[in-house]
Formats: sequence, structure tokens, C-alpha cells
Amino acid sequence: MGNMRMQLPKLRASNIAVLVCLILAPALSGCLDNPSRAILNRGYSEMAAKQYDQADADADEFLRAHPNGTGVAEAYYLKGRIDEQKAQDPALSPTIAEKTKWLDRARDDYQEGLRAIPPIGVRAILHTGVANVDYHEEDYGAALREWKTAYENLPNDDSKAWVLYHIGRCQQRMGLFAEADKSFADVSRYYPGSEAAFRASSKIGANAFYVEVGQFPDPNNAEQAAGKLRKEGYPASRTLEAGRQIVRVGPLPTFPDAKAIQSRVHREYPGAVISP
Repeated sequence: MGNMRMQLPKLRASNIAVLVCLILAPALSGCLDNPSRAILNRGYSEMAAKQYDQADADADEFLRAHPNGTGVAEAYYLKGRIDEQKAQDPALSPTIAEKTKWLDRARDDYQEGLRAIPPIGVRAILHTGVANVDYHEEDYGAALREWKTAYENLPNDDSKAWVLYHIGRCQQRMGLFAEADKSFADVSRYYPGSEAAFRASSKIGANAFYVEVGQFPDPNNAEQAAGKLRKEGYPASRTLEAGRQIVRVGPLPTFPDAKAIQSRVHREYPGAVISP
């Protein structure tokens, strides 16, 4: 994969996927060398302020005024980012149907941008947009291909670090644990001291999945919860991490196995998450 580097805060995977594109957005703004394209910069600012309708209107206004040129691809990237962010915005409380609609529309916009034959750097960023949607929709094989396609031509080390981290996350979700460990190690190797490298280091060594059903301050309460799950037929246990009693179900060999158990325990443990 050539020269690489990486680092990350403690966020759930879905949030991290969104963060990748937030990091990349300023790189696109730097591509706007025509003063008339300042409208797209305004659109980015409005998107960051969650003024989605205004941001989308700016992107459309730009496309009407500039139907040709490199800015077309960037405008479609902005439109895709708006829909992707809406799908992940808890303030909007989107339904599953709304999330699906917005993510599908985001993918369409990213692909429309790719059809506009953008410069290499913009093309790479559009591929990360498609990858983000694939990742949100749990199509990890497709996301892996898109991020690998984008990696070499991304505009800065921050972008490369996060994308390489996500390559490792896709590999983990696909059960390719050895390949994931190599990707995570490469993040620390090529991007030492970065947020993504910090996060990647905590992911190395996983070889199975767990459903973490909850955290308990009292060990007795944790053991009661684990015992109840075991009576229901789940391979539950409790573990101590950073002073927290965590009750989890596993090990589970595949991500779909973990998703199935997460779904079954959701009513009693709505905050259950899959690790890694």
C-alpha cells in the first residue's frame, strides 16, 4: 500500500466512519481555485452547522451555474456528504427507511461525482464517500474495495490514516483477523502518534466477536446478568476492563453471528454493542 500512517478517539465504528468524511471535507475545499466556487465552501459550513437544506441548495445552485469542470464532482461530493450526515444525525431521529433513503441517495451522488471524471485527488475522496455508505450498510467487502482504491491518492496523512484504519475494521468484520492486524500495525508504523494509530493499537489481536450487553459498577449485579444470560443459553461471561464490569456474550466466530445475538438481546439490553 505504499507509504502510510494513522490515530483515533474512542468512538463507535459507525461514528468513526462519519468522522473520516468530516476530516476529508476541508481537503476538497482546498481544490476550489475559482472564486465563484466559494458557494461550495459556504455549503460545507452550512452542513457542519446542520443547515442541510441550505447546504444542499448551495450545491444545486453551483451545479446550475457550473455544469462542467472539476467543481461538478466536488458539488456532488458535498451533496453526498449532506445526505450521509443526515442519516447519522441523532437530532433528526431518522427511521430505518429514512436512513436507507439518505444513504442510497448519498451513494448516487458520490457515483455521479465519479462519472464527472474528477482530478485524481477528488476521485479518491469520492471513493471514500462510497466506502462510507457501504460501511454504514454493513457491506464490508464493498467498503474495503473502495477504501483500497482511494488510499494511495488521498490528499493528506490524516485522511490516509483513517482510511487505513477502516480497511482494518472491514477486514475484522469479514473475519480476516490476520490481515486486520497487519493493517492496524501499518497505521502505527506509518502514522505514529496519530489518533487513528492510538485506536488501531487497541484493535490488534482480536480473533472472535463479542456482544457487550452492558457495564455494571457492582460485580454482583454483573454476575447476576451474566448468569441470567447463561440460563437463556448464551455463552455469557463478565470481564473487568478499566475498572468496569462488562458482561458480554461470546466468543462468536463471525460478525453475522454477533449481529444475530445483538438483535435477540436488544429488547432487554438496547445498548448492546459488538466488539471488536
